[in-house]
Amino acid sequence: MTRRGFAWFMAAAIVAAFLSANALAGVWLRGARLDLTADRLYTLSPGTRQVLSRLNEPVDLSFFYSAEVGARYPVVAAYAARVRELLQAYAGRAGGQIRLQEIDPVRFSESEDAANASGIAPVTAQAGGEPLYFGLAGANAADERAAIAAFSPAREPFLEYDVTRLIAQLEAPAQASIAIISTLPMTGPNGGLLFFGELARGARTDVLPRDFTAIPETTSVLALLQPWMLNEAQLYAVDQFIMRKGRALIAADPAAVTWDGAGVEPASDVNAILSAWGVSMPAGVLADGQNALAVRSTDAFGRVIEAPQPLYFKTPAAQMARDDLTTAALTRQINFAAPGSLGVMQVDGVTATPLIQTSRQTMRISSASALARPTPQEVAQSFRPSGRAETLAVRLSGILPSAFGAAPPLGTANHAAKSARPAEIVVIADSDFLNDAFYVSEARAPFADNGAFVLNAIDLLAGDDALVSLRSRAPSARPLTMIDRMREEASTRLAATQTRLRKEIEDTDARLTDLERRSGNGGYFPGALGAERSAAERVEAERFRARAAQLRGELRATERDFRRGLDALQGWVMFINIWLAPLLIAAGGAFILWRRHARAERRR
Repeated sequence: MTRRGFAWFMAAAIVAAFLSANALAGVWLRGARLDLTADRLYTLSPGTRQVLSRLNEPVDLSFFYSAEVGARYPVVAAYAARVRELLQAYAGRAGGQIRLQEIDPVRFSESEDAANASGIAPVTAQAGGEPLYFGLAGANAADERAAIAAFSPAREPFLEYDVTRLIAQLEAPAQASIAIISTLPMTGPNGGLLFFGELARGARTDVLPRDFTAIPETTSVLALLQPWMLNEAQLYAVDQFIMRKGRALIAADPAAVTWDGAGVEPASDVNAILSAWGVSMPAGVLADGQNALAVRSTDAFGRVIEAPQPLYFKTPAAQMARDDLTTAALTRQINFAAPGSLGVMQVDGVTATPLIQTSRQTMRISSASALARPTPQEVAQSFRPSGRAETLAVRLSGILPSAFGAAPPLGTANHAAKSARPAEIVVIADSDFLNDAFYVSEARAPFADNGAFVLNAIDLLAGDDALVSLRSRAPSARPLTMIDRMREEASTRLAATQTRLRKEIEDTDARLTDLERRSGNGGYFPGALGAERSAAERVEAERFRARAAQLRGELRATERDFRRGLDALQGWVMFINIWLAPLLIAAGGAFILWRRHARAERRR
């Protein structure tokens, strides 16, 4: 075989080996990936891996995406790629138990009919435009189905939770059961509380009677919502349920100020239970001057006015935990009324995560004073901010100790001194926030996230341990923070320079105007340059005009240099990201070829 023929043979063999290695890697290393992203975007959370490891039967996932329509919107197309890659990671990790297919629902086709039948909701950007299908449908071996009707880039931090939740529902479909201990008017002639109606649609709800002695074994989550004064046996039943199941939501405050005539009673002393877990609720209620809500009141002359009432205040989304799924998805404010506050102490094995906090403009007043309904003016007159942000809601995670310690009450058996599994408890220092009047309009539409907060918490607690362990994820869009910081610093310098130059221009123009006014008072043409003006004044006026022209030129040059600097910065970033790596590889290849050629020349 000639040298040329041998070279062609080796090249073909290398190509064949490369293709074979790729094919084998696609089979043997299907679930393997190297994630070098800063926020581990393509690494599945331990909770997700736990759900996937439990799959005993195949789950069919159908990813519906209108590729042609989505390509018209860069944000949607980029997010679709993110969803596709995440679903492929799920399929690779599941060891063949997830069968993934992607379907492009072309309009007026069987694929579009399949999307609609699967519960995928089309989105139309404009009237008469083509619908965009962008969702996920799943089915298990028993033909039980679930779907994510539409993916939204705004929910990217919760993408993994949404997909894992869908798979968990198909893996073990079961409706949650919620046991409620409360004096709040859950039902009534007008439909009852809005949040309770929404809760009852998606879960079995059981409002326990006053004489209960045990929590039903089928209960998934226990909700104590402004409970009555529980006796010792009932407190023990609550404690032992939490030791066994480890899922509870507790909402109670020292002053239920908005429940007039509703039969709501002062809350049970839940401190007996909370203190064992390192949580305390000090006496008194909070007022927040920075986020006070406007309420109707009367002024000193008897006129009806709207005034900020610090006892009624909002907590914007920025004051909620952004990495906890209980509150991370909330975008609107939550309104509170004279809530208590939560103190947290360190307990071994228990993690306390503040979910909602006040501003620093807070003051504590007695519960009796709050129940006396002081006017906004009275609260404002006595308001002395503490300068300290207070916690209104907290999430407890870990192995909790029993409030009754190792010695149970007499006559009890099978006492649990600590929780049998990692517990998840959400504690809220208010009950007024559940009052419809505080967050629901007359049209029965919520204008704040009060109800959504409770429903999110119960929904999360009702999930299995794997789902509860999930947290919100960082978005895939990674801003160039160094570039943004440099741009902000340059913008700040530009603004400062612009302000200085414009101020100097204004001063120069003012002095020139003043000089013209003074020199023109005795002439035929007041204000005209040269009218009754001395030689010195003319020189001074020309100097002012030249300085004003110079300053305007400097201002234009500063703005021009700023734009030129940004363009140059953008050019360098594009060069580094697009061209630098190929050029380095090419240079390295050229160097290797030169070395080989030089060695060959020396051998000759």
